[in-house]
Amino acid sequence: MLLKNTFLFKEIGEEGMLIPIVGGNVDASKIFNLNETGTYIMKKLLDDYEIDEIIDSMIDEYQIDRKTLEEDLNAFIEELKKRGLYE
Repeated sequence: MLLKNTFLFKEIGEEGMLIPIVGGNVDASKIFNLNETGTYIMKKLLDDYEIDEIIDSMIDEYQIDRKTLEEDLNAFIEELKKRGLYE
Protein backbone atom coordinates (compact mmCIF):
# COMPACT_ATOMS: atom_id res chain seq x y z
CA MET A 1 0.00 0.00 0.00
CA LEU A 2 1.26 3.44 -0.81
CA LEU A 3 -0.91 5.40 1.62
CA LYS A 4 1.13 7.46 4.04
CA ASN A 5 0.54 7.07 7.75
CA THR A 6 0.10 10.81 8.28
CA PHE A 7 -3.67 11.05 8.55
CA LEU A 8 -6.70 9.77 10.39
CA PHE A 9 -9.64 8.36 8.46
CA LYS A 10 -13.02 8.92 10.05
CA GLU A 11 -16.26 7.63 8.63
CA ILE A 12 -19.48 9.50 9.35
CA GLY A 13 -22.46 7.70 7.88
CA GLU A 14 -21.67 7.00 4.25
CA GLU A 15 -19.14 9.81 3.99
CA GLY A 16 -15.64 10.11 5.38
CA MET A 17 -12.88 12.52 6.26
CA LEU A 18 -9.13 12.39 5.93
CA ILE A 19 -7.61 14.38 8.76
CA PRO A 20 -3.92 15.24 8.25
CA ILE A 21 -1.56 14.89 11.22
CA VAL A 22 1.43 17.24 11.17
CA GLY A 23 3.98 17.10 13.95
CA GLY A 24 1.60 15.05 16.07
CA ASN A 25 -1.20 17.61 15.71
CA VAL A 26 -4.34 17.71 13.58
CA ASP A 27 -4.08 20.18 10.70
CA ALA A 28 -7.75 21.21 10.49
CA SER A 29 -7.05 23.54 7.57
CA LYS A 30 -6.30 20.56 5.33
CA ILE A 31 -9.16 18.19 6.19
CA PHE A 32 -10.26 16.32 3.07
CA ASN A 33 -13.98 15.50 3.04
CA LEU A 34 -14.97 12.42 1.05
CA ASN A 35 -18.29 11.65 -0.55
CA GLU A 36 -19.73 8.12 -0.51
CA THR A 37 -17.58 7.02 -3.46
CA GLY A 38 -14.38 8.50 -2.04
CA THR A 39 -15.11 6.80 1.27
CA TYR A 40 -15.64 3.47 -0.52
CA ILE A 41 -12.27 3.86 -2.29
CA MET A 42 -10.45 4.89 0.88
CA LYS A 43 -11.78 1.90 2.80
CA LYS A 44 -10.54 -0.40 0.03
CA LEU A 45 -7.11 1.28 0.01
CA LEU A 46 -6.86 0.93 3.79
CA ASP A 47 -7.75 -2.78 3.43
CA ASP A 48 -4.74 -3.13 1.06
CA TYR A 49 -6.76 -3.62 -2.12
CA GLU A 50 -4.82 -3.14 -5.34
CA ILE A 51 -6.12 -0.51 -7.79
CA ASP A 52 -7.37 -3.20 -10.21
CA GLU A 53 -9.25 -4.91 -7.38
CA ILE A 54 -10.89 -1.62 -6.43
CA ILE A 55 -11.92 -1.03 -10.04
CA ASP A 56 -13.38 -4.54 -10.32
CA SER A 57 -15.36 -4.14 -7.10
CA MET A 58 -16.62 -0.70 -8.10
CA ILE A 59 -17.79 -1.89 -11.51
CA ASP A 60 -20.00 -4.40 -9.71
CA GLU A 61 -21.06 -1.93 -6.99
CA TYR A 62 -21.74 1.17 -9.10
CA GLN A 63 -22.57 -0.24 -12.57
CA ILE A 64 -20.09 2.07 -14.34
CA ASP A 65 -17.90 1.47 -17.37
CA ARG A 66 -14.26 0.61 -16.74
CA LYS A 67 -12.73 3.54 -18.68
CA THR A 68 -14.69 6.20 -16.79
CA LEU A 69 -13.96 4.46 -13.50
CA GLU A 70 -10.22 4.25 -14.20
CA GLU A 71 -10.12 7.97 -15.06
CA ASP A 72 -12.06 8.92 -11.93
CA LEU A 73 -9.99 6.66 -9.68
CA ASN A 74 -6.75 8.02 -11.12
CA ALA A 75 -7.98 11.58 -10.47
CA PHE A 76 -8.80 10.61 -6.87
CA ILE A 77 -5.34 9.08 -6.37
CA GLU A 78 -3.74 12.21 -7.86
CA GLU A 79 -5.67 14.36 -5.37
CA LEU A 80 -4.40 12.16 -2.54
CA LYS A 81 -0.85 12.60 -3.85
CA LYS A 82 -1.27 16.36 -4.13
CA ARG A 83 -2.36 16.44 -0.49
CA GLY A 84 0.65 14.33 0.54
CA LEU A 85 -1.42 11.31 1.55
CA TYR A 86 -0.33 8.84 -1.14
CA GLU A 87 2.97 8.12 -2.86
